[in-house]
Amino acid sequence: MEVKFPFFIAEIGNNHFGDFDKAKELIRLSKLSGATLAKLQAIDPDFAPRGSMPDGFYKACTFTVDQYLELIQYGESIGIPVFYSIFGEDYKMARIKSTQKFHKISASQSGAISQMSDPSWGPIDKAYTFVSINQTYLSDFNYTFSRSYLLYASDYMVDDPLLFKINDLRKITEKSIGYSDHTIGIKWAIASIDLYGFQFLEKHFTDEKEKRWNGIVFRDTVHGATPEEFEKIVRFPVWGG
Repeated sequence: MEVKFPFFIAEIGNNHFGDFDKAKELIRLSKLSGATLAKLQAIDPDFAPRGSMPDGFYKACTFTVDQYLELIQYGESIGIPVFYSIFGEDYKMARIKSTQKFHKISASQSGAISQMSDPSWGPIDKAYTFVSINQTYLSDFNYTFSRSYLLYASDYMVDDPLLFKINDLRKITEKSIGYSDHTIGIKWAIASIDLYGFQFLEKHFTDEKEKRWNGIVFRDTVHGATPEEFEKIVRFPVWGG
């Protein structure tokens, strides 16, 4: 597969709240908003990833492996590749790893440096892999994937994402550097493009701001971009949109 830049990654994550039809709708909306790729989380029901919500939320957001694969197929049918950050046992998620053409290693996963050379991650290297890394691990970060691309990941909902830290990543790799934005609004996403001319950018994507699960606001719907906001990022002049 030939990789063509720029990439705009719509991070749908778990903003579907476990509603399979909603997941499809968010993929469709991301395509209409100009996203190049749509990313979700694939979670093993027996695995509880750490996050901003109670464990019950993440269990409620899980689909079956067949459903995860169906979403990949749905994306292909409308012209947008769908891929996942995978949380769970390798033997359970192997079909997803071997099917998706892209893969994402989240900042929480890349923080486990020893995991990066674990042979169990082998199938990932057969896909183009995006690796998020936040400022905490910049000094000792190491990675071994031959087809990977790094994204500097901002902390969640900070006033200043410290974009200058991107230069630290550029010192340890000659590969393209991207930015994964977790700030509220799209100001810093656009600033990163303006200042650094990134070839790929990831931004959480939601159709509803401050969406609640059991009365708790899900953080990713607070800092996520709406379809209208995401389209503004895509159309920013530096990208030629």
